[in-house]
Amino acid sequence: MSLATLPEPNEDVIVAREPVMGDPNAVRVLFHIRLALVIAITDWVELGLKVGLPVDADLFEVLTQRAVIREAEKLALTYLTGRVRTASQVRSMFKRKEVDDAVAAAVVKRLQARNIIDDERYATWFVEQAGVRAGRQQLMAKLLRRGIERETAKQVIDRHFTSDDELQAARLIAEKYLRRHGRIEEYKDKMKLLQHLARRGFSQDVAMEIVKIIQNEDGNTGEASKDVFS
Repeated sequence: MSLATLPEPNEDVIVAREPVMGDPNAVRVLFHIRLALVIAITDWVELGLKVGLPVDADLFEVLTQRAVIREAEKLALTYLTGRVRTASQVRSMFKRKEVDDAVAAAVVKRLQARNIIDDERYATWFVEQAGVRAGRQQLMAKLLRRGIERETAKQVIDRHFTSDDELQAARLIAEKYLRRHGRIEEYKDKMKLLQHLARRGFSQDVAMEIVKIIQNEDGNTGEASKDVFS
């Protein structure tokens, strides 16, 4: 660079860009005066950067922020490796790592745009995994605790957890309970099983239906079968 093209005291210039080993989605930006920054290639394109472009203090501040966001994105991608997680869980991770809220929000937005963070996909995965051992109410409560919006959770449960699925789950839990505590012989046995199913998130109707099925199969139509709620 000749003396005639040297930047002014408050201005710098991009002198080169380099690939980043091990990260094909990033680029290292070299300046005449300031230290190099590593940013996402998408940022290079979005900001219209090119070799020889003058960089004033405002643009350098933007580039520095993008470099910080990229580092936070790397942290998030490591956290997400091998696991499906919600946006809320990623935000909580950032808070534990003391990442700036604005940076955390920017990273979550970028990862959502790339479908790396997808709360609906997480909810679907969770319902398919946990639905074999929980009722609708418990599934809803657990999804809400994980930061899934109520409407999203409801839609996913309605779509992926049918009435038959819930009955099957209740049946498996009831059978496991009875293997530990013995079959229904008395009214109190029925009450305890109904309470156990309620704690697992099954509605009164589902719990009563399963108890009725089990009693009919056992041929038990005596005292234990009278209406608990009469």
